[in-house]
Amino acid sequence: MFEPVQEPVVIFAIAVTVFLVTPFIMVRLRMPGIIGPIIAGIILGPYGLNILARDSTIELLGTVGLLFIIFIAGLELDIDGFKKYRHRSLVFGLLSFNVPLIIGFILGLLFKFSFSAALLLGSILGSHTLLAYPIASKMGVNKNKAVITAIGGTLVTDSFAMVFLAIISGMAVGQVNAQFWFQLIFSIVLYATLVLIIVPFLSKSFFKIPGIDGANEFNYVMVILFISGWMAFYAGLQPIIGAFLAGLSLNRYIFPHGSLMTGLSLPPTLYLFHSSCYQLECLWIYLRSSQVGRL
Repeated sequence: MFEPVQEPVVIFAIAVTVFLVTPFIMVRLRMPGIIGPIIAGIILGPYGLNILARDSTIELLGTVGLLFIIFIAGLELDIDGFKKYRHRSLVFGLLSFNVPLIIGFILGLLFKFSFSAALLLGSILGSHTLLAYPIASKMGVNKNKAVITAIGGTLVTDSFAMVFLAIISGMAVGQVNAQFWFQLIFSIVLYATLVLIIVPFLSKSFFKIPGIDGANEFNYVMVILFISGWMAFYAGLQPIIGAFLAGLSLNRYIFPHGSLMTGLSLPPTLYLFHSSCYQLECLWIYLRSSQVGRL
């Protein structure tokens, strides 16, 4: 209907206006505020008024916002509770991944998709993200056993989805052999070990450096987050797994009510990372899903 906006400043201006206005409208309608940006994405997206396209600006901000949400989930996770409920998380993750996987795979075959395409469809349906986690955190129930179970289950589903994606990619080029499996398993184990052992060691030394201020601490945490996400690519994983592991590795070094945690939760000068990007991810979900649907 309209030509999509191309100027990044205008795109961001539209986005933050949406984030400010739509939650108030949803609250007035007695609905969760998070629904507002999603509806706005439908209206403003390429299959609505076509004001916003899924360009590099939307994709960048949405990706960063998603990584930050997953990172905060790992950072705020109750490690002791996670260990206590790990069996529940595993069962929940396996069920919430395998049931949609099977349904999607069967539907794909019914619609005459190839084996690998049907498997890809099932793995897409089987994975999910922690989009609603900031709401749980804001309500103070992030240490509830159901929330902890859901976080652990999400890690399981996303891990399986990434493994399936790697397998499907290998199938597409005919490289699923013993060497493929060895390389995949070895790289994942090595990557997880490095993040969960080296990062805590570095963090313990870094936070003991005399004279570092809040800005340096914040920058250090951002470096750990995005380098962990970046290195996940080389392990055959997606950055969200690296973001979660980075959060876990820093979990015991950032106090829940300390100044650094406050800055990470509500950074006034980096509103992009936690508030705007989080809600922009809602917008991006529709844009991404619509594009996949067209394919």
